[in-house]
Amino acid sequence: GPPTRSFFLPESLANLAMRVLIGGGSGFVGRAVTRELRRRGCQVSWISRSRDSKHPADVPIVEWKELQAGRPLECDAVLNFAGANILNPLVRWERYKRQVEESRVGSNRLLVQAIERSPRDTRPGIFVHASGVGFYPPSSTLQYSDATDSSSSSNTALVVRWRAPRLANGIIVQYLVEWMRSADQTSPAACELSAAGNFSGNATVPHPPTVAQTVAVFDPFADRATNPALVRWVDGGLVTFETPQLEPYTIYRVVVTPATAIGWGTRASTSAPVCQRTGQAPPGAPRGLAVSTTEDPRRATVTWLRPDRINGVLQAYVVELCNVSALGRAGRVATTPSPTASTSAAVTTTVTT
Repeated sequence: GPPTRSFFLPESLANLAMRVLIGGGSGFVGRAVTRELRRRGCQVSWISRSRDSKHPADVPIVEWKELQAGRPLECDAVLNFAGANILNPLVRWERYKRQVEESRVGSNRLLVQAIERSPRDTRPGIFVHASGVGFYPPSSTLQYSDATDSSSSSNTALVVRWRAPRLANGIIVQYLVEWMRSADQTSPAACELSAAGNFSGNATVPHPPTVAQTVAVFDPFADRATNPALVRWVDGGLVTFETPQLEPYTIYRVVVTPATAIGWGTRASTSAPVCQRTGQAPPGAPRGLAVSTTEDPRRATVTWLRPDRINGVLQAYVVELCNVSALGRAGRVATTPSPTASTSAAVTTTVTT
C-alpha cells in the first residue's frame, strides 16, 4: 500500500507543466514519488527494462535499451531510483555484489550520457538519484541534507576506485595504495585539509589486475603482510580495491601512487587524497555501572559512563531490570544521552520496579 509517512520533493518539481522521467518507477519509492508528482500536475514517464503488462497502462515507458542505443532525453527532470535488491538469498554475495553495484552506478552513468547528448533545448535541468536508505545514520528525529557528514556502507572496509593516469610516462605495472587514520576526525572535508595522520596500512596492486584477485596488505602494527584484500578489474579500466580490517566510524585518508618498470613516481605522481569515514558498528559496553537505592523502595538509581569505544553516533541506552527470584524481566526503560555530554560524563537514570 501507499507509504504512511510524507516525504520531501524539491519545490522546483512543483511546476505543473514539468515532464519527469523516473528510473525505477515501479519500485516502492518510485511509485510513491509518481503519485506525488501526478498530484502536483507533472507528466510522469518511467524507464524500464521492458514494456511489461504489469506497468500501469497510463504511464508511458522508455526502455533502458533505447537509452543504450542513443535515444536523447526530452524531459525537464530525471529521477533515478533503479537498483537491484540488496538481499538475494539465492546468489552468493561476492557474485551478486557486482550486480548490485552496477545496477546503481551503471544506470546513472547511462543517464548522464543520455543527458549530455540531448539537445540543449530539450535537455533536463534536474537530475536526482537515490539508491539506499542506509547512507546516513538512522534517526527518528534528525533531518539530513547534502552537507551532512556521512559514512561508508561498511564498518570495517573502504572501497577505493581509480583509473590509470592520462600521462603515464611509460607502462604502468603496479600501484601503491596507502591509507592512514586521519588526525582530524571532525569530517571527511576537514580531513582533506588536515595533516596526513597515522599510517595504517598499504598494498601493492598489479596493473592490470585480473577480473578478481587478492593482494597482501602490509599491517604496520604486526610489521608484516597480512589481511588479504580484494582487487577487481572493471571494464573501462576502473580498478576497485577494498581495504580490510579498518576501525568502525573512523575517517581514513587514502592516496594512490602509480609505478612504471623503473619504479615509483615522486609525490607529484601521487593522487590527491580522498577521505571517507567507515560505517557505524555496535558500541562497546558502558563503564562503571552502579546501582543505588532511593527512599522509595520501588525505585533505584542507575549510573554509568559512556563506552570507551562508541563506534558511531550514540542514540540511546536500554536499561533492563530482571527479577532474580522469578528469573524474569520486570521492566525496561530507554534513555537518550545529552548530545553535549562529554565522554567522561556520567549518565544517570531512575528506574521503577
